[in-house]
Amino acid sequence: GAGAAYGIHWKETNQHVSIEDASFQNCEIGLLAQACSDFHVSGASRTEFSGCPNGLLLEGCTAVIDGCDIHGADSKIGIRIADVTDLPETAKVLLNNCSVSGYDTGLSIEHAHVSAMNLKCERSNSAGVQLVRQGHLRMEDSSISASEQRGIDILDARADLVNCDISQSGFAGVYLDAGSSVSKFAQCTLDQNGIGLLVVAGSADLEQCIVTSNMVGLFVATHEKVNQVSPTQAAAISLVIVGGEFQSNSDDNLRVWGPCRLAIHGWAGSPSSDLPIPSVIGELEVKHEKNLYVISDKSSREKDR
Repeated sequence: GAGAAYGIHWKETNQHVSIEDASFQNCEIGLLAQACSDFHVSGASRTEFSGCPNGLLLEGCTAVIDGCDIHGADSKIGIRIADVTDLPETAKVLLNNCSVSGYDTGLSIEHAHVSAMNLKCERSNSAGVQLVRQGHLRMEDSSISASEQRGIDILDARADLVNCDISQSGFAGVYLDAGSSVSKFAQCTLDQNGIGLLVVAGSADLEQCIVTSNMVGLFVATHEKVNQVSPTQAAAISLVIVGGEFQSNSDDNLRVWGPCRLAIHGWAGSPSSDLPIPSVIGELEVKHEKNLYVISDKSSREKDR
């Protein structure tokens, strides 16, 4: 399709739908699929979306998207995946070998379970990837780069990343403002961001990650400290760091401006110099025993007395 409101709009079918080797240009929405239970986009060559303000939108679908290039220019959303049903244990949408660039948000996941392999997301304005409303993303062997604001937003959601590179984000490579679910990062690289990982609520595990050449590697803060509106009740912050490298972060490797629990463990054979030591502001109290730091607010403790 070219220049139409919708390049393709398909909805409410249990039949197999396959779109191969297609090209979508300057459509308001390149491809919209709603309530399709067996939806495939693939082909011998790549499917291309060019100049569409909204590239590929999947609502309530089970789908495999393979080999798509989605390129906008100051556009809205490259790929949006949303659902309203109960979240399944396994992903309903699989993204393989796709690239997205030039959107306000590259990939948006709303109350959906998605698996991505070899995803390349570049030059987003707000976020390369955004997870909201209990969205869940498992992503492997992928890269997110050159986002003006944030590489990944995890907002009341969960991410599991393996061997992913998140680089050159103007504000933060990963912004975590989540609930009780733990987001996990294994063998990932956070490089050349303003902040590698910023946590204002929720939990994250980092295993054998490389956090280098950011202004601040890992930053724990309250909503107020980063000029965000504080919710009525924010989830407690917990970080588990196992091995990895924390080098050449110009201001701090690990900065703490809010209450949290930090567990920092070495990996077999890794030098202790590679592990971060928390830099904590004076209004917080630190209790440190072996590999565990419990950091609390002094003013709150004084009020309780």
